[in-house]
Amino acid sequence: MNSKEIREIEKNGYCVIKNFLNKQSVSKIFKKVNYYYKLNKNKKYNGTPKRDNEDKILYNLQNKDYDFIKILTHKKITEIAKYFLNDQFYRFLSNDKPNFILNYFNARSSGKKLDLHIDSWIPYSGKKTHMMQFVFLLEDSLIDNGCTVVVKGSHKTGKYSNRKTSKKIPENLIDE
Repeated sequence: MNSKEIREIEKNGYCVIKNFLNKQSVSKIFKKVNYYYKLNKNKKYNGTPKRDNEDKILYNLQNKDYDFIKILTHKKITEIAKYFLNDQFYRFLSNDKPNFILNYFNARSSGKKLDLHIDSWIPYSGKKTHMMQFVFLLEDSLIDNGCTVVVKGSHKTGKYSNRKTSKKIPENLIDE
């Protein structure tokens, strides 16, 4: 399957699925994130960067509530993830089944803007990727509060983008 979203990811390195969650679902999930965050906010994790101290982060959503799993296993998300992440040589499941690994599923509300970086840890120039990030916006995400930014097409360069590039696109302008 080669959907519009898959073609956009191949070309740009990202895609936007407008209205993926309706307002009622966003409100419900946001309330659950806040509920579980309050239960876990004093929990400390080894290796957490110091800069994250001002961020609200809730780790391992898949272990908290089934509603989080329903979002991540939505047909559209699974279709995209299978296309890019399935191991075509894995023989124990048919190709129509997911055979990729969930590394982490977190909720984050940033306190500080991050430096430009690559979430997959290493630049890669081939067609195959080993990691993807899916972002589900539950609150306003603006330049001032540390929104995600992308550098269109940078996924094809095999290099880290220049952190001072003027070609960064904030997520609130990505689909315009």
